[in-house]
Amino acid sequence: MMVDDDRIYPRDALETYLHYHRRFPDAALCFRGALMPSDLIWLRAKTIRADRIREPKKVAVITGCGSYFIQPRFFDAQLWDYSAAPAGAFYMDDIWISGWLDRRKIDKYVVPASGMMRTVRRQVGTMTLHDVPSGRRHNNNETIAYFRDTWKVFSPRWSIRKLGLARRADGWR
Repeated sequence: MMVDDDRIYPRDALETYLHYHRRFPDAALCFRGALMPSDLIWLRAKTIRADRIREPKKVAVITGCGSYFIQPRFFDAQLWDYSAAPAGAFYMDDIWISGWLDRRKIDKYVVPASGMMRTVRRQVGTMTLHDVPSGRRHNNNETIAYFRDTWKVFSPRWSIRKLGLARRADGWR
């Protein structure tokens, strides 16, 4: 079970993961994940939270801030090889790990949970994850593009339109 050290998780988090692990022993599980936008622009990703669902939902990306439950056997040494990747991929661990899970044909699910993580108040303002070279948005999109041939779970088009982000002939609205 992977967690962020600046978050507080539901008391039953491990029990919840073990319950769903019995149902999906060959899948990565998380409490917060996202569908991949069909245009591969991360800003438009649809996030799914464990406290808002009643059944497991397949996702493209698992997010570390929400925690996740994975097996070491899901990976091989290639996980650590950034030699062919964009320079910013090193900073985008959620996208990097999720892309490698897809390459290894490992399904990913957000599973229902009793609650969501909370930020530790004393940590507010101290987090520097967004202070990465070239910025998170640029690095996320480059890392997503690096794995473009492996993504399996996409947002339906209607959700992009519903969010008001549909492409018009003269650009984005």
